[in-house]
Amino acid sequence: PIPPALMRDDISIHRIPGKGVSLNRNNALSHCNADIILCADDDLIYTPEGLKAVIDAFESHPEIDYATFRYSGSDHHIESEKRYPESECLITGRLRNFCVCSFEIAIRRKLTEQGMRFDTRFGPGSTIANGEDEMFFLTLKKKGFVGRFFPVTITHHNGLSTGFRKITDPSTAEGMGTVIGLTYPFSAPLRIPLKALRMGRSRQMPAIKALYRLTRGWLRHLFITPPWKII
Repeated sequence: PIPPALMRDDISIHRIPGKGVSLNRNNALSHCNADIILCADDDLIYTPEGLKAVIDAFESHPEIDYATFRYSGSDHHIESEKRYPESECLITGRLRNFCVCSFEIAIRRKLTEQGMRFDTRFGPGSTIANGEDEMFFLTLKKKGFVGRFFPVTITHHNGLSTGFRKITDPSTAEGMGTVIGLTYPFSAPLRIPLKALRMGRSRQMPAIKALYRLTRGWLRHLFITPPWKII
């Protein structure tokens, strides 16, 4: 049954066969009819000011294909490897350790018409339990779309984001290793131990166990998709 909260004139329901977060998001992308698309989750709080900031960003920069923003939430006090640029800038290879959540990304609808989709091998319900956000962002960059970061908070997330929660399923850590291997094919041997140490420090998973699982995922990426063949 459809939840009563979704019984609105501005919401349409489309059922699809199969399972997985990425498959579900791709279904949503296929049915979007707005010029600008945000990947919203049901635990996010948006404000008119935040949504207007997204519109203003695209109107003031007609040359960009996608934009990334910031979010606020209770997990921002946690030490992590996530870093935002200090100011508004183009998204290039020079932005080190810059990763985004899917709900921090907005894209023009024309990208979906050009085949931009989430990789269905990644994410809850898929072969690899996580990494759908990272792979989507990596695909945007690999395809050469023009992106720009805006230091504007567009939404609020209550509680911990998935990336900050304690990892109880080893497959999640292996998925992280796969993503690191695909994103950083040359520096992965250095990044894997560093990631394991950070996971241990943040108590997501014991460092030794994290190193083992991350390494398994990193080695597995060689049999998934070479970095030059991302979507």
